[in-house]
Formats: sequence, C-alpha cells, structure tokens
Amino acid sequence: MSSQTQSSAVLLQRVLSLKEASPLILVLDTIFQSSHTLLSEINHRISTSHPANTVNKQFFSFETTALSPGLSDFEFHDVSCLCIKQVIELISSKINPSVKNLILIDSINYVENVHLSKFINEIIQSENITILTTYHTSLPEFENNYQSNQQGVYPSSYSLLTFIASTILEILPHTPNTHMQDDEESLLKDRTLLQSKGYNNTDFITLHLTNKRKSGRSVNYPFTLNLRNHEAYPLVKQQTPTESDEDLLKGLTTFNLTTSAKQKIVKDQVELPYFQAQELMGEAAGAIVYQYEKDDDYDEEDPYEDPF
Repeated sequence: MSSQTQSSAVLLQRVLSLKEASPLILVLDTIFQSSHTLLSEINHRISTSHPANTVNKQFFSFETTALSPGLSDFEFHDVSCLCIKQVIELISSKINPSVKNLILIDSINYVENVHLSKFINEIIQSENITILTTYHTSLPEFENNYQSNQQGVYPSSYSLLTFIASTILEILPHTPNTHMQDDEESLLKDRTLLQSKGYNNTDFITLHLTNKRKSGRSVNYPFTLNLRNHEAYPLVKQQTPTESDEDLLKGLTTFNLTTSAKQKIVKDQVELPYFQAQELMGEAAGAIVYQYEKDDDYDEEDPYEDPF
C-alpha cells in the first residue's frame, strides 16, 4: 500500500469515527443509494472509538418516523411540524457543553434555501459540535419567491452546502463494473427500475470523500466500503499505458525524427564534461572540466589567437 493510499484510509477512519475536526459533515445520496447504511456505519465507528457517554448523539428528523437499528442509541426528535426557529431552539437545548455533540439531521432538504446559512451557523456555536446531515441530490429543490427574483444570482442549496461543509461524503451504488450508467436519464431510458442493479446495497457502497483543510486546500479520495466487516478499500485508478513520442511521430513525416536502438545505446555512453564536474562535489565551483586529448588543436601560447 502506497503512502498516499494509507493516508487516505487513515483520514477516512478519522472522519467516520468523529476524530477529525469537522463542524459540518455533508452526506450526498440519491435514489440509487440511501444514506441510512452509511449513517449506521458512522455510528458504529463512533461507538467503537469513543468511551461510553462521551458523545451526545441527537437525531432531528424531518422525514424519518423511527430510528433504524443502527442508530438506536440516538435520542430521537420529530421536527417535521416545527418552524426553523423552533428547530434551532430545540437543538440548542439538547447541546451538552461538557462532551462532544453529534447533531444528525435527516434531511436538510427541508430547510429552505434562504435559511440554510443561518440555520447552520446558529447550531455550530462551539468546537465540540458536529452536524451530520443528509442531502438528497435526486430531489428537486423547492423554489420560493425570493429565489425566483434572484435567479442566477443566489446559489442553490447544493452549492451552499458543498461550500460550507468541511467534509463531504458522496455515496454511490457499488456495482461489479465500475462504469455506471448515467443516473436518472439512463434509468428512464432503459426502463429498468424494477430490475436489481446493485442499487441501495446494504453490504457494499462506493464512497467519495472530500475533506477541506483550514488552508483552503481540499483532497478527494474514492473508497469501496464493506459494511459487513467495516473495512474501507481505497480505489486506485489503473493507469493506461500511453504512447511514446516516437510512436506518435510515426507516419506523420517523410523524414526520420526518431533514433534507432543502436543510436540510443551510443547516446547513453557519451560522457559529457559536465558530469566530471559533478563528481568533484563542487571543488571546481560548478565549472565544466575538459581533458584535452592528443587530437585536439590547442595553441599553448595564445588559445584565443586569430588564425587569420
């Protein structure tokens, strides 16, 4: 395993176990792969990485009617009938300042676009608070009158959330072939909604991790997540062999621009004077060292004398 692959696996483990400082963890799912399996995986890793009663887990639901078995240790709150102000007040009342707080919101699609920034900023008041929320990318965004008037100026909810979020977890279905078809368009075209293609897999998922550093730099790593044994496998792109420059020049010119194998060997055997200067380890101050041979035409009296 390369150093980059190993560091990406460590980063994913820290993010999923809530050991990496991240005020907002945004989970992007679709109709093809629900986020519930990933949320259960995150809760499992948190429970195994932190001692009991050291993480205050609160679940605020706009759409979920009951907790899944993988999230049974969360305190459940149904906020589907509350306004945004009441939701913020309820969340603030459940914050425990003495421990780490995990605020799970399912889903943030129900928060209007114009209230998103204020909603998130009102909740994150200290470093021991982390918001874990799901955004359904397959759902069309509700457009209010303000957005209609500011069309093309005010960003969408997706743009706002991906800009604010310090960590983004994008979930894709894990299929045997890596070349997936194009989402809804291909699904409607093929009319294969009732056929099993590995969608909403509860054993394996493909996960794209985007982590933003304080410096503004962001890193992106793809993984295959095994939900059975809780293992993550980094996806390494297979580099396709590229043609050499000489192969690209073949058939394009009427004259030879390439070198033969014999010419390459002779070229490699040529010892330039500069290499001798390098062997002196700087004793000649970087000067080019040249040893004169018997065939060289050299005038000892005046090397710069004009022969004419």
